[in-house]
Amino acid sequence: MDEKKEKCKRCGVKIEPKTKRAEFCSPKCKVYWHREHPKVNLKNFNKPTNSVKPITEKKETSNFVVNTRPKNLMELKAMCPFPENSDERRLFIATERQKYGI
Repeated sequence: MDEKKEKCKRCGVKIEPKTKRAEFCSPKCKVYWHREHPKVNLKNFNKPTNSVKPITEKKETSNFVVNTRPKNLMELKAMCPFPENSDERRLFIATERQKYGI
């Protein structure tokens, strides 16, 4: 059997868990820990999909720099190159949200 945890999994504060499974000192620590350690389903991530077409066109390059940092979630979703309801799109949005702090 597992023994009771003595410290919070995220912040290390000493806790007195009410159950054997308690790992965090507060719901806030639990939420923050799960945001810092997201679970990614890699089983389906590398599967080839027929809906994604490879990009073969060469885009013109210029010296003009555009700020592509999205201001909100809707702009981030508009930037996504993957089709709706695909695992690649979900993973792209999740990683970019963390990157831009959205």
